[in-house]
Amino acid sequence: MALPVIPIFFAVDDNYAPFLGVALESLTQNASENYYYRIHILTEGLNEQNVSRLTKYSSTNVEVIINDVKEEIRIMSDRLHVRDYYTKATYYRFLIADMFPGYHRGLYLDCDIIVRGDVSELYNCDLGDNLVAAMNEEVMTNYDVYGTYVEKVLGISRNTYFNAGVLVLNLDLFRKLDMQARLLDIIGEYTFTVTQDEDYLNVLCCGNVLLLPQYWNKNSFPACETYGDPAKIVHFKINWKPWHYDGVGYEKDFWHYAKMTEYYEDIRAIRDNYSETDVARDNEQFAVLAETARRDTARASSPNYVLPLHHVIKIPAEV
Repeated sequence: MALPVIPIFFAVDDNYAPFLGVALESLTQNASENYYYRIHILTEGLNEQNVSRLTKYSSTNVEVIINDVKEEIRIMSDRLHVRDYYTKATYYRFLIADMFPGYHRGLYLDCDIIVRGDVSELYNCDLGDNLVAAMNEEVMTNYDVYGTYVEKVLGISRNTYFNAGVLVLNLDLFRKLDMQARLLDIIGEYTFTVTQDEDYLNVLCCGNVLLLPQYWNKNSFPACETYGDPAKIVHFKINWKPWHYDGVGYEKDFWHYAKMTEYYEDIRAIRDNYSETDVARDNEQFAVLAETARRDTARASSPNYVLPLHHVIKIPAEV
């Protein structure tokens, strides 16, 4: 009897391939033997070494497939907003439904994670008629400047705003509602500069989100190991990345899996060569991002500002 298939999607380029290697190492080590994990790596191109290293994670119940999305992203490329360390790859999650019409739902994961539990539990959540299942964006609830931003600029509570790096996607519903067209529609009217595609996705899906326990997408704040349930997925965001800094939450787990990959020496070199100039740049970017959030919040106080909530999807009863 064939095993049930769990489709999993990552978006990556050569720069982030080493961290995807760590994510795959951790995911496959904690995978159940009762499922077939079909992992799609969405990319606009990877070098031969990265293709070889990443596809080696294929096994009896794991299949790793490289999917080129150059043509799909080209169609909308000139309309996508990106800033500093963001790339177009952050929008790949909007391509999944139309590129893979045979899947009813899918699991989207960012590359900068480690998996400490079995993702089949996450994938099998009771999604119902929701567009996505996700976890709260802890940055919004821990930093008032960003919580205020999403409430004033987007009209969404900081307590329901979700992180877009770990998602269960209702692909049937994405196709029926033509989410790609809706994304381009809202991009044509609003330019969100703080978390970009995450902002757009939160507006579009508002009210149609299943919020799951935070341990499925735990931030790596230095103290994150000391509160809440132990993480099943750790997400190394912003300035809390163990390949740049010491003292990051769950860093021992990250290096545990990193040492098992063919990327270990590469990642170790990144950490060893991270300079004071790099740290200063990170701090400056973090400060600029906070100031951007304050500026956009101030602009939203204008009597002429219209909240983007008219873009919130109203799901027809017959769907």
